[in-house]
Amino acid sequence: MELSSHYYAMLALCRVTGFSKESARRIAHASQYVDDATINHITLREKPHCVHDTVHGRPSFFGIATCHSYSRLKTFHYYSMIHNTCAFHFVPGCRGESFTRKMRCRQSSPVIEHMLKDALKKNDPVLLGVLFHVYADSFSHQGFSGLLAAENDIRNLTPVSRYIRDPREILSDAFGAALSFLSGIVKSGIYRIIDRNSPPYGHLQALGYPDLPYMRWSYEYDASDTLYSDMKTSGIIDNRERYGNAFRSMASYMERFLELHPVHKDGTFGDGHSGDILNDFYSVLVKECHPREKIRLWRLFLIRKNLFAADDPALTYDPNLWLRQAFMDYSRRKYENRRVDNAVPCDSFSETDWYRYYLAVKWYKKRFFHTCSKYGLEIQV
Repeated sequence: MELSSHYYAMLALCRVTGFSKESARRIAHASQYVDDATINHITLREKPHCVHDTVHGRPSFFGIATCHSYSRLKTFHYYSMIHNTCAFHFVPGCRGESFTRKMRCRQSSPVIEHMLKDALKKNDPVLLGVLFHVYADSFSHQGFSGLLAAENDIRNLTPVSRYIRDPREILSDAFGAALSFLSGIVKSGIYRIIDRNSPPYGHLQALGYPDLPYMRWSYEYDASDTLYSDMKTSGIIDNRERYGNAFRSMASYMERFLELHPVHKDGTFGDGHSGDILNDFYSVLVKECHPREKIRLWRLFLIRKNLFAADDPALTYDPNLWLRQAFMDYSRRKYENRRVDNAVPCDSFSETDWYRYYLAVKWYKKRFFHTCSKYGLEIQV
């Protein structure tokens, strides 16, 4: 999924199900931040008065990235694929005979279902947002793996939807810079070239199709569990159905969370189960339009349904907001790197959302490998 779903649709669903504005903002921001948290190691100028890591004798926050720095090829290695891409974006489905087959993502994987149920017991909206990102991606990314693996080598990618993103927009995604020379080629030619030459990593060969909530598409994949190829068709994949199922399931989890932790309820909002508002929510979710237009529609939805005021900062997602609030020495140039040295936390650092996100990621990574093992998948780390 992309920004309009992970942040704006999540923000709307949280409010519709009864969350307060502040709790909804935290959940939605954490959900989207999983796609933006590329810093993996921060060393600190002084030892903080909070839980932290120690690396080579220095106080640090380590192993905190939840996604790749896609423009930096040296991040494409097994460690990053396992700890970032597989763990947070292509959670393993644990089905099949071989290791790589088990690593294929599956809708509501038993791994993420198990961890999400554990997270419900904690009074932590930031952790819940992280888990919702993984859970949502298990619906949209199903069938693909977070590894560079033959399981992602698909054929005959075929779009069915009327509205297709401009080839230049498709190519501006993860490998856009490297593939931009293709932007003048007709769409069918782009599909053929990507099909033949793109590495089988994640859903790269499927372009951005899994992340577009209105998309209808198909492809052929290897359904065998041996070294011998057995290509089968996916049939018509309807993302409208996948996204609808994902958000309905998350709505149920939200209701259970609010029952356990009513402090996050908005008592002034009224009945979050109104049929009309939910129908309008799902209409916006699957509307066939450009992602930028979808964000505009979500903002209008949030304002017209009185879920947020028109001037509320929550209506504009800022990927650097939590870093700016947490570190006194924040500058975009310094904090855009994979490693940040001599960082200076703010005085109230332990109360910041970035620190809560750090704790949530540490909790998740520690339990991810244990939970995979519980379901028969042993991942070497």
